[in-house]
Amino acid sequence: MKTTIIILSVLLLLVGCNGGMRAEVLRREREHMIAVTLAEVERINENSHLGLKLLQEGTDRTYISDLAPGYDETGEYLSWGVFAKYPKDVEGVSIVSINLQSEESHIFGIKLGDDLTKAKAILAEKGYIEYELKDEIKEAYSKEGSIVMFSKYDIAIHMVFDSGNTILRLFVSLDDSLGPKGDENIVI
Repeated sequence: MKTTIIILSVLLLLVGCNGGMRAEVLRREREHMIAVTLAEVERINENSHLGLKLLQEGTDRTYISDLAPGYDETGEYLSWGVFAKYPKDVEGVSIVSINLQSEESHIFGIKLGDDLTKAKAILAEKGYIEYELKDEIKEAYSKEGSIVMFSKYDIAIHMVFDSGNTILRLFVSLDDSLGPKGDENIVI
């Protein structure tokens, strides 16, 4: 009986330690994902003309026009953004999504009105991977055209395009639930 109790105690201890080690591995992987995402955000901000900056800080009462009006010479916005938390456990909010509104703005040189094939080549060259989106997301954009998503780390770049492969909408977003995850997104 004592031998059985000792064996069970050792097994429970090993299982508990393994769970703790797994949690530590996941924590380190998450920290690494955030670090490489932040480096890529800097690269996007430096090599794009978004009208705003990804992760530009604000508050829940900040208007995009207060931070960076982003007007072009015609008085139209170059882009608009959405504030949220990235990563999700930070205190404040910052711009985590930018939707380009003008042909004057671009992500890595990709602009509204560009050919989708050219855009795909640029993103692939930058290390972005094309993903098949869920049917409900495709359906949400079906009145505007078709949609494609490229992802790298916690960054997603979406392009809505018409039947002639002309980009109609272009936006970039951060989401710390993107990262590597099983079958939720399917690599093409």
